[in-house]
Amino acid sequence: MDCPRCNTSNVQGQVYCKSCGIQMDLSFDAVHQSVTDQLEVERETRTEQQLQELLVSLITLLLVLLVLRSIAGEVPDQYAGAGYISPRAQVDVERVPLQIPWDRFEPISTQSNKDNGR
Repeated sequence: MDCPRCNTSNVQGQVYCKSCGIQMDLSFDAVHQSVTDQLEVERETRTEQQLQELLVSLITLLLVLLVLRSIAGEVPDQYAGAGYISPRAQVDVERVPLQIPWDRFEPISTQSNKDNGR
Protein backbone atom coordinates (compact mmCIF):
# COMPACT_ATOMS: atom_id res chain seq x y z
CA MET A 1 0.00 0.00 0.00
CA ASP A 2 1.49 3.33 -1.06
CA CYS A 3 1.37 6.42 1.14
CA PRO A 4 -0.86 9.13 -0.39
CA ARG A 5 1.57 11.88 0.73
CA CYS A 6 5.09 10.50 -0.01
CA ASN A 7 4.30 7.43 -2.19
CA THR A 8 6.40 5.19 0.07
CA SER A 9 5.47 1.52 -0.20
CA ASN A 10 4.13 0.32 3.15
CA VAL A 11 3.16 -3.12 4.43
CA GLN A 12 -0.43 -4.11 3.81
CA GLY A 13 -2.68 -3.10 6.70
CA GLN A 14 -0.12 -0.72 8.25
CA VAL A 15 -1.87 2.14 10.08
CA TYR A 16 0.88 4.80 9.74
CA CYS A 17 3.36 5.44 6.92
CA LYS A 18 6.84 4.23 7.83
CA SER A 19 8.43 7.22 6.10
CA CYS A 20 6.36 10.33 6.89
CA GLY A 21 4.11 9.01 9.71
CA ILE A 22 0.81 10.09 8.19
CA GLN A 23 -2.18 7.93 9.01
CA MET A 24 -2.88 5.58 6.13
CA ASP A 25 -6.33 5.47 4.53
CA LEU A 26 -7.58 1.96 5.23
CA SER A 27 -10.66 2.12 3.06
CA PHE A 28 -11.89 -1.10 1.50
CA ASP A 29 -11.00 -0.04 -2.03
CA ALA A 30 -7.43 0.91 -1.08
CA VAL A 31 -6.83 -2.33 0.82
CA HIS A 32 -8.44 -4.39 -1.95
CA GLN A 33 -6.29 -2.74 -4.61
CA SER A 34 -3.16 -3.22 -2.51
CA VAL A 35 -3.88 -6.90 -1.94
CA THR A 36 -4.74 -7.43 -5.62
CA ASP A 37 -1.49 -5.77 -6.72
CA GLN A 38 0.56 -7.83 -4.28
CA LEU A 39 -1.08 -11.09 -5.41
CA GLU A 40 -0.43 -10.22 -9.05
CA VAL A 41 3.27 -9.60 -8.35
CA GLU A 42 3.53 -12.89 -6.44
CA ARG A 43 1.75 -14.77 -9.26
CA GLU A 44 4.11 -13.32 -11.88
CA THR A 45 7.14 -14.20 -9.78
CA ARG A 46 5.88 -17.76 -9.24
CA THR A 47 5.14 -18.16 -12.97
CA GLU A 48 8.65 -16.98 -13.89
CA GLN A 49 10.18 -19.43 -11.41
CA GLN A 50 8.10 -22.31 -12.78
CA LEU A 51 9.11 -21.46 -16.35
CA GLN A 52 12.78 -21.35 -15.35
CA GLU A 53 12.49 -24.73 -13.62
CA LEU A 54 10.76 -26.19 -16.67
CA LEU A 55 13.47 -24.85 -18.97
CA VAL A 56 16.23 -26.29 -16.79
CA SER A 57 14.42 -29.66 -16.69
CA LEU A 58 14.02 -29.76 -20.47
CA ILE A 59 17.67 -28.87 -21.07
CA THR A 60 18.76 -31.57 -18.59
CA LEU A 61 16.54 -34.15 -20.29
CA LEU A 62 17.91 -33.19 -23.69
CA LEU A 63 21.49 -33.59 -22.46
CA VAL A 64 20.74 -36.98 -20.91
CA LEU A 65 19.14 -38.18 -24.15
CA LEU A 66 22.13 -36.98 -26.19
CA VAL A 67 24.55 -38.78 -23.89
CA LEU A 68 22.52 -41.99 -24.00
CA ARG A 69 22.31 -41.83 -27.79
CA SER A 70 26.06 -41.35 -28.12
CA ILE A 71 26.73 -44.25 -25.74
CA ALA A 72 24.28 -46.56 -27.51
CA GLY A 73 25.84 -45.82 -30.91
CA GLU A 74 29.32 -47.02 -29.93
CA VAL A 75 30.44 -50.64 -30.31
CA PRO A 76 31.94 -51.91 -27.05
CA ASP A 77 35.53 -53.17 -27.33
CA GLN A 78 34.57 -56.59 -25.99
CA TYR A 79 32.37 -57.19 -29.04
CA ALA A 80 34.66 -55.70 -31.69
CA GLY A 81 35.83 -58.35 -34.13
CA ALA A 82 33.57 -61.04 -32.67
CA GLY A 83 30.91 -60.78 -35.35
CA TYR A 84 29.04 -58.07 -33.48
CA ILE A 85 26.80 -56.03 -35.74
CA SER A 86 25.83 -52.58 -34.58
CA PRO A 87 22.08 -51.86 -34.67
CA ARG A 88 22.88 -48.93 -36.96
CA ALA A 89 24.84 -51.03 -39.45
CA GLN A 90 23.36 -51.43 -42.90
CA VAL A 91 23.44 -55.15 -43.62
CA ASP A 92 22.58 -56.59 -47.02
CA VAL A 93 21.18 -60.06 -46.48
CA GLU A 94 20.88 -62.33 -49.49
CA ARG A 95 17.47 -63.87 -49.58
CA VAL A 96 17.78 -67.60 -50.26
CA PRO A 97 14.65 -69.59 -51.06
CA LEU A 98 13.84 -72.32 -48.60
CA GLN A 99 14.86 -75.69 -50.00
CA ILE A 100 13.05 -78.61 -48.42
CA PRO A 101 14.32 -82.12 -49.30
CA TRP A 102 10.90 -83.61 -50.10
CA ASP A 103 12.43 -86.92 -51.17
CA ARG A 104 13.37 -87.69 -47.54
CA PHE A 105 9.76 -87.69 -46.38
CA GLU A 106 7.39 -90.58 -46.86
CA PRO A 107 3.84 -89.83 -47.92
CA ILE A 108 1.11 -90.50 -45.40
CA SER A 109 -1.44 -92.94 -46.66
CA THR A 110 -5.09 -92.24 -46.07
CA GLN A 111 -5.70 -95.94 -45.35
CA SER A 112 -3.54 -95.90 -42.17
CA ASN A 113 -5.36 -92.83 -40.85
CA LYS A 114 -8.71 -94.62 -41.08
CA ASP A 115 -7.34 -97.66 -39.27
CA ASN A 116 -5.92 -95.60 -36.41
CA GLY A 117 -9.23 -93.87 -35.83
CA ARG A 118 -11.08 -97.05 -34.75
